[in-house]
Amino acid sequence: MGKTYEEDRLFDIAFPLLKRIHRIPNDCKIRRHENIHGHEVDVFITWRSRGIPPLRSMVVELKQNDISKLIEQVVARRDLALWVYGVIGLPTYYVMDWILRKCPNVLPQLHQLGIGIITMDGDTPVALLRSRMTANVLSKYLKSEL
Repeated sequence: MGKTYEEDRLFDIAFPLLKRIHRIPNDCKIRRHENIHGHEVDVFITWRSRGIPPLRSMVVELKQNDISKLIEQVVARRDLALWVYGVIGLPTYYVMDWILRKCPNVLPQLHQLGIGIITMDGDTPVALLRSRMTANVLSKYLKSEL
């Protein structure tokens, strides 16, 4: 494994929640700090499913405390996977207050894009927004699988 970063521990804390929400199996493949289609991503997860599509993917971006950079990165990486999450090492109340004061339109935009946000309550991950597949992303994903 390559270099580790301080925020890598956020993934270790959030991953059990992501596994539960999206039914990610234990035999999933987790790639950290790799270049995916021209973007450096913190975590790229793939797994097989009996559903459609059979190959599932998720991007997880990690930031200790830079909310604006996290939002910028998850939006830029939205088309790289079926599900995209931003995980930030700040409490939910702080993140919500920051968003409502600085950019109140961002939550509806993230929701429309199907981007998830996970905050931290100490060492407990909290799903502020759940990522979801959108028709646009699913269409692009299925075309790339053919």
